[in-house]
Amino acid sequence: MTFEEILDHAIAMLQRRGRLTYSTLKRQFQIDDAALEDLKNELLYAHPAAAYLLSGRREDAIVHGERALAREHKERGHEAWALRLLGEIAARHDPPQVGAAEAHYQQALALADELGMRPLMAHCHHGLGTLYAVTGQQEQARTALSAAIALYRAIDMTFWLPQPRRHWGSYKRTHARGGIAGLVQDSV
Repeated sequence: MTFEEILDHAIAMLQRRGRLTYSTLKRQFQIDDAALEDLKNELLYAHPAAAYLLSGRREDAIVHGERALAREHKERGHEAWALRLLGEIAARHDPPQVGAAEAHYQQALALADELGMRPLMAHCHHGLGTLYAVTGQQEQARTALSAAIALYRAIDMTFWLPQPRRHWGSYKRTHARGGIAGLVQDSV
């Protein structure tokens, strides 16, 4: 399992449980002390922005996301994660800040592709697909969500597969059957 996959699983566990101990992380993922230290740093520096976003504290999420981006600019992998987070923050704005969200997601996607960070690529495609769906760009949504689903499957990140369906639940109720809704339902 790659570091990015371990990080994704650790964040998912943290979101479900609300807290984790370092010994649980070490046991769960069978990692050495050096990897545990890297994981702790990532959760302490990047995760606060995500936690603020999940709790509805958008302004705090922006501040922490921008700090993470500035701090991690020399570490390109962390920079890519921070860019994705800023894309998600802009996408969750009411109304969505489409241009900013798309730009951040695209920058994160390009950097993740260059670095071979497939879990992050899947998350970027998922974010873009959701953004496009919310803004009525059905064909772009279909393309992005198809790419996300394919990547999640290819890297065995099945935990994330139900999320595109959930994001499309309200869209399916207000739009004609078929199109992306049918694709996502058939793919998940």
